[in-house]
Amino acid sequence: MFRVFTTEEFDGGFNKLDKSEQFRINKILEQLKEQGDDVGKPLSGLSFFKEKKFNGKRLYFLVYRELSVILVIGISD
Repeated sequence: MFRVFTTEEFDGGFNKLDKSEQFRINKILEQLKEQGDDVGKPLSGLSFFKEKKFNGKRLYFLVYRELSVILVIGISD
């Protein structure tokens, strides 16, 4: 089980989304807690920097496997 934390930048972007997108992101965050670094696609060949695509947007996060922590850093479209 992973612990998931978010940055202020992510929180600001999350609050601007409509309820359906917020619901989808919350489902992804639950998936990250349960499955950890098995979720998403590694970026730039770095196993700790990943993205998860949804509804034409991307959720970016960092994986700290040794600490069982995921830091969600941003959303883009």
